[in-house]
Amino acid sequence: MADETTKTDVLEAPEASKEVPAMTKKEEAAAATVVASAAAATRAMAVANGSSKTKSTNTPRMSFGSLKSMLAEAAIRGVTEARARIFGHVLNPTGKRSPHKILRKKLIGEKVASWYPYDIKKDDPVVMARQEQERLSKLEMLKRRGKGPPKKGQGRRAAKRNK
Repeated sequence: MADETTKTDVLEAPEASKEVPAMTKKEEAAAATVVASAAAATRAMAVANGSSKTKSTNTPRMSFGSLKSMLAEAAIRGVTEARARIFGHVLNPTGKRSPHKILRKKLIGEKVASWYPYDIKKDDPVVMARQEQERLSKLEMLKRRGKGPPKKGQGRRAAKRNK
């Protein structure tokens, strides 16, 4: 009887003691989702077979085909949810419009800003001084012709109010 091996001998063998890598949190969540969907499917099957704890006499029994399709639908839904959770997809079972496709794209603001050349006018004091000088000379010319801006408190609005 030396040839017989028991379960404990097999478990203690060096080949069987290889460590299994631990599951990540995403994998644990996916496994929990699959287990939950399987449990929901078995509950649905139990309800369909009429083996629930509180039997009702006027509850109609489902046919085998609808039960099978309901189980398949529950399993597919669970797998779809698990896949979406693992791979980071957005689940849209209703098929309604969603802005996710647009929000998923990379922002292009930096690319657009780099297309336009650097505006030297804003930083160069010589250019700014020349533009200011041109503005002041134009304003002086308008004032000489009597077309310049009015003094404070003597514009059109004030003239209307004083009449």
